[in-house]
Amino acid sequence: MYDLAEKTNSIIKDAYDGEAVWTVGGAIKSEHWSADDLTILRAYEWDRINFSNPKKLKKIADRMRISVDELNGVRRRTLDNAIKTISLRQSSNSDVMKSADVAEVVSQASSNKALRKLKS
Repeated sequence: MYDLAEKTNSIIKDAYDGEAVWTVGGAIKSEHWSADDLTILRAYEWDRINFSNPKKLKKIADRMRISVDELNGVRRRTLDNAIKTISLRQSSNSDVMKSADVAEVVSQASSNKALRKLKS
């Protein structure tokens, strides 16, 4: 995937900074989705893959030496943090709607729509 992103000039930040990539929601751009879309997808897929099976949920809680309730709290905070990250990024980049770059405006509008959907 990295090779394809490099060939299509889709890399938008240093892909080697794992913490920043997770926090900001994506290291690549596309005309089809935004970094905010990746943030939501990553958070919900992480949750679905790791915790949709009750046996796996219990096994992970035991491995972490916490209760299932505490683990569910971690899950909720992770999903809430994804939404908070997007909200903060959008409020700090509100001037993007004044941009002459149509792709930026469309990406921002798409992200706003996805965020409204999640909050409802």
